[in-house]
Amino acid sequence: MKLLFTIGLAGVIGCAGSTTSMYDETPSTLVATQRMVVEKKQPILYVVHDKDGEWAFLADERSIIDPVVELSIQDIIAIDSTVLQVADLKKGWKASRASRGSPWVATEYHW
Repeated sequence: MKLLFTIGLAGVIGCAGSTTSMYDETPSTLVATQRMVVEKKQPILYVVHDKDGEWAFLADERSIIDPVVELSIQDIIAIDSTVLQVADLKKGWKASRASRGSPWVATEYHW
């Protein structure tokens, strides 16, 4: 899967006002997400960091057909700061969870 945006983040706004993060991109870097996530109709349960370094923050793996929206990484963190828990996800990996409060499980991404 080729995502739409290349990113690159150093020092993103973290949880509780912290300015540290493991993301290597700038806060304004664009990432892919879905309208249902932006509208808070669905939580972020699926994160992809593809082999090219691009990120996607999705409701789940099967909902990938929902219209893609571009947001800054800072906006994604504002929607759901728990994505900071997967900020160190390696290129070519994905992370998923059953619900917003569930732990993230990272696996290699095979598309």
